[in-house]
Amino acid sequence: MKPSQMFEILVLLILPLVILTGCTITGKKAESRRPSFDNGQANSGFYGWGEHEGQRKGMISAQALKRYNGLISIFGDRYPGGMPAGWGISPGYQMETLRLYWITKGALVRFVEMQQWARDGEQ
Repeated sequence: MKPSQMFEILVLLILPLVILTGCTITGKKAESRRPSFDNGQANSGFYGWGEHEGQRKGMISAQALKRYNGLISIFGDRYPGGMPAGWGISPGYQMETLRLYWITKGALVRFVEMQQWARDGEQ
C-alpha cells in the first residue's frame, strides 16, 4: 500500500471523529411547568388559604419563605421603596415536621411576579 493511500484512509477514518467532536448537541432547556415538591407534596410550598388577623392570607412553608426572601434579595429594589426580607410574612403554625408562615395577598402576588422574572432570566 502506498503512503498516499494510507494517508487517505487515515483521513477518512479520523475526519468523521473530528467533525462529530466539534459539534455540540444540546438538549432542550428545562423549564419548570409543574410545582416543586415540598414536604413530599407537589405544592411548591403553598398550603392554601386561611383567616389570620381578620384578613384572608395564604400559608407557605419555610422552604417557600426561603425562596421568597432569596427573590427579594435579587428583585426587591424594583418595587417603590424597596422590599425588605419577609415583607408581608407573619409566623404561622409549627407542626411536627413542618413550619408554616402566613403571606399576604400582595406579598404572594409579588412572589409570583419575582419568580417569573427569575424564570425569564432577568436580574
